[in-house]
Amino acid sequence: MVADPAPGAPPHGSGDTTVGGVSEKLPEIPEAYQPPAHPPETAAEPALPETDTAYRPHVVPGQVPQPPVPPRGTRSRSGLVVAAVVLGVTLLGGLVAISAQLRTREETPPPSVPAVVPQDTTATAAATATATAAPPPAAALPELTALPPSAETEDREVTYGDVTSIRFVNVSAEPVTVLWLDYQKQRVRYMDLTPGQSYDQTTYAGHLWVVTHADGAAVALYQATAEAAQAVIR
Repeated sequence: MVADPAPGAPPHGSGDTTVGGVSEKLPEIPEAYQPPAHPPETAAEPALPETDTAYRPHVVPGQVPQPPVPPRGTRSRSGLVVAAVVLGVTLLGGLVAISAQLRTREETPPPSVPAVVPQDTTATAAATATATAAPPPAAALPELTALPPSAETEDREVTYGDVTSIRFVNVSAEPVTVLWLDYQKQRVRYMDLTPGQSYDQTTYAGHLWVVTHADGAAVALYQATAEAAQAVIR
């Protein structure tokens, strides 16, 4: 049974007590315990900064961030693979080009080489000839009549017959030159004959031929006939 407090004494629960006439204030009772929302921070264990899960590379202020560099082994292997592919493509292209060239050479016939025909710049279409050592006058060939040198300037009727030939035989002691008189009475040089030489000259019936010394003086003239004949130069 609790006794009533003495007159003038403070009520229960006021926090003041009197012991031996001395008043002492009792501590206040705290409210119900509530744990802190965040763990306390101490000097030995600093608080961790709040971070998200996304990766953010370290960036120096004023510097453009660079993409991550792959490992060294991966980069070298990739370079070797690319180089091998390029080398293989190059070799394949070279083989294809060489094969095409060989095929083209096999299919292309060799160029034909035209026959080289010697040309006499002083000759016309009258004839061709080769000088040889002069045989004795052939008995089978009739001998042409030697016309005088003045016949070169005479007006003669020039006929145009069939193809024939004249064998010029130099039995004289001097070299001579055989020339054809063209349609304008101009000399066209054909052959030089030394003493003892002869040659066969193809021509046409009616054409005139003049034989001269080395100085150009006429020795004789010969007119071709329809039958082959010989002109003996004496």
